[in-house]
Amino acid sequence: MEKLLPDQLKALWQAVDQKQLTVDAFMSEQDRLLAAYRQTWEQALLLGRYKGLSESLLAELGSYMGCADMAEIQGQCVHAVATLKAEWHGKVNPSDRQSIEQFYDASQATIYDLMWWHTLCDDASPLAYVTALHFTRQQGCRSYLDFGTGVGSGGILFARHGLEVTLADISSTLLGFSQWRLDRRRLPAAYVDLKMSGCGAIRCSKNRKVCKRACGRGPMTERALIGQKAREFCDMLWQQGDFWNFGSSEYERVRCARLLTILAGRRYTRALEIGCGAGYFTRLLAGIADQIVAFDIAPAAIARARTLGTDLRQVEFRVANAMDYEWRADGPWDLVVCSDTIGRLLLANTMDEVEDKLLLPYGIRTYRDLFLHVGYRLEAEEIFRGTKNGVDFEILISLFVKAPAAAGGDG
Repeated sequence: MEKLLPDQLKALWQAVDQKQLTVDAFMSEQDRLLAAYRQTWEQALLLGRYKGLSESLLAELGSYMGCADMAEIQGQCVHAVATLKAEWHGKVNPSDRQSIEQFYDASQATIYDLMWWHTLCDDASPLAYVTALHFTRQQGCRSYLDFGTGVGSGGILFARHGLEVTLADISSTLLGFSQWRLDRRRLPAAYVDLKMSGCGAIRCSKNRKVCKRACGRGPMTERALIGQKAREFCDMLWQQGDFWNFGSSEYERVRCARLLTILAGRRYTRALEIGCGAGYFTRLLAGIADQIVAFDIAPAAIARARTLGTDLRQVEFRVANAMDYEWRADGPWDLVVCSDTIGRLLLANTMDEVEDKLLLPYGIRTYRDLFLHVGYRLEAEEIFRGTKNGVDFEILISLFVKAPAAAGGDG
């Protein structure tokens, strides 16, 4: 199986470290590899007679905005981040969900920002979509969900390569623009407005058939189908045993010990662990929490957790999907742990208002930024380094605490 681009670049740089390859040779090979990814990206997004990606995307944006002055369109793109910042500070109350939703529905600056980013003029990071495409081919994937689709470029790429595409966003403006782009390319897709719930949230292009559940009857919604596939995949892995070697890996033992150390000196009345797996870290949490609800999407993982944790009287293991779990109704919580589930560790005390404030100006692109901008302060942070199965890892461990001014509610 061919290695993905990040793995190839890592191997090349290791060759540089070992004096087997010069830096110039590394740069030359990196340019060659990136050129192939760039070509895939450009071929997916280019329209009609346009030969350059920048020209094509700016013309497409001008067509949507009703502006034929490409200099004006490019100027709007280049200054979009500053425009977003000014609009955000001038119009948005960060503690008001409706204010945030109205901002995203009213502002078109995000469209300019993302379209410019996707021209690759500033950096090549959008090529991560192409890496994801190669990964889906290796894994035999057939459907693609873009959660926070932005301007739909990722959806265009995946639809061009034959996957069933679902695009989801909280911004009706962005979702409408994305649908306009895919429709003019005659690419099928389903669209989910995250401000809505149930079947009303899903709409489809004319050439895409998506099963829907109406008032609890009929076939599955696209969202439910995605949840089912995630549950089946994770459950299949856990049925093989401790697939990730959480119970036997020295790396995992040391990592979990460090996670616990960052919480030293506290006692928590109620804790929630999202994506608990078989409960290996849950056991450590039991030493500092009076009551714990720990859930995972995989029934096999929870079955294993219950078997291994019969002595953990204060722990309730549940099978649940993080996207559907009504954690607010189960609250209040004074500790929420999310380890591995979102690709990095987040330990957040009283994460009560985060669900209502998930979306901020596009310049905020990490969960760490998100917490710092929705009323939390960073109390402790460190980078944990280790090696597992021959792979070196660097993990950011962060502890966020709700700032006094934001306290209240359920927390």
